[in-house]
Amino acid sequence: MNKPNEVSHKGITVRIGKRTTIVNGKRYSNWEVREHTSGKLVRHKRASFQAAREKAKEICEAMASGKREVIGWKSEQWAEVRSALEILPPQCLRIDRAAQIILDSLRYVDADTIVEACRCFQQNNPGPFAPKLGKEVTAAFLARQRTRVSARRVRAETAYLNTFNSVFGERVFGSVSTGELSKMTDNQGWSKATYNDALGTYSRVYTFAIDEHWAFANPANSEAIARHRLGGSDIDYFSPSELRLILNSVEDDLKPFIALWAFSGCRKEEAARLEWQQIDQALKSGAILLRADQAKTHRKRTLPICANLRTWLLKHRKSGGFVLPHKFQGENTEHRIQYLDDLSKYIVRRSKRVAGGAGLKWKDNGIRDAFALYHLKLHGDPRETVRVMGTSLRRLDENYLNITDSVVLADAEEWFAIMPEQGAEILQFQPEEPGHRTAIPATHSSA
Repeated sequence: MNKPNEVSHKGITVRIGKRTTIVNGKRYSNWEVREHTSGKLVRHKRASFQAAREKAKEICEAMASGKREVIGWKSEQWAEVRSALEILPPQCLRIDRAAQIILDSLRYVDADTIVEACRCFQQNNPGPFAPKLGKEVTAAFLARQRTRVSARRVRAETAYLNTFNSVFGERVFGSVSTGELSKMTDNQGWSKATYNDALGTYSRVYTFAIDEHWAFANPANSEAIARHRLGGSDIDYFSPSELRLILNSVEDDLKPFIALWAFSGCRKEEAARLEWQQIDQALKSGAILLRADQAKTHRKRTLPICANLRTWLLKHRKSGGFVLPHKFQGENTEHRIQYLDDLSKYIVRRSKRVAGGAGLKWKDNGIRDAFALYHLKLHGDPRETVRVMGTSLRRLDENYLNITDSVVLADAEEWFAIMPEQGAEILQFQPEEPGHRTAIPATHSSA
């Protein structure tokens, strides 16, 4: 015969429990059905006994149809679980979460002093502290960063924080010590520059967390973990002959993009965001307007169109769309960044076919560095170079001004005189008569 608080169906019996809690002096009751069909304890709460009986019957159906997982625990293990479930009230933590908290606490204090440590924290809490897991804090930080920094920077910071989360993601963020963070970072085998950059990211995350009351201190700042001393890096830039090889190696639809990168002062990411509609307007005015949403610095600026850049754009002009060919655009921003990073490999492969040998040796940032040095040498105006490139006088001074004297003036003049191949017709852009194009003889060129 069934007991009043049990439901038997298809040979399975499920017990219904009544739970009463007191909140602010008021008594609240509900009916609870416990289920283990998934191998984990699940509590189903119902406001009425009848609703609880219906749920219990559903559980019996599931267990009778073979959905229950058989768990070969000994009786004393079940007794421990039942005792733990009795200790934890329904509105409290799940048993597995409670066990994890205990395990984390034992890393800092003995079992007998956990309660005393909590009491001490409550008495000395410096503010409205709200503990968050590491993965929760890093997710909030990245969400903020997406509105503040470039997609490329977000990509780098995401990689650093994925490494952090693989070790500390399930820990309370504020509980990670300087020693633990330093050990984790040391074990990554990063270069000195990457090591410093990663720690800089972690330090900014902790500053953000402190502002949000999710942490008390910053264990990643430069006072807590020393940064590596970095030597100055040498500038390795392309020569005019190497740029000719690049332009001769790539397909025609990619040449306007390379020309913008080499002759306008824009970054490759900025050139990737330019559209032919903007180029058409620039061919009329003499300068490209780079919008704030297209610039790395989020500040609009103009890029003067020099004579050889104008020739490249006219020769390979398209009716619309992005200047960067569709096959290099990718499905989203992340894809485009990856494709742009892989562009150097594509150019090197193509150059091997043209040169018939080893081909081009790629130089990281070699095109932008060449523009900066040749533009400085040719014009002798650091402020104008800074304005066109969208950088700062400090960075120009650190990287270029002290070596400009070693640049040959003839190389600078040759760089900005590189033209498309001889023999092709170039169409003159006619702003006063839209749609009208007049062919003019191609300029003798070296590319």
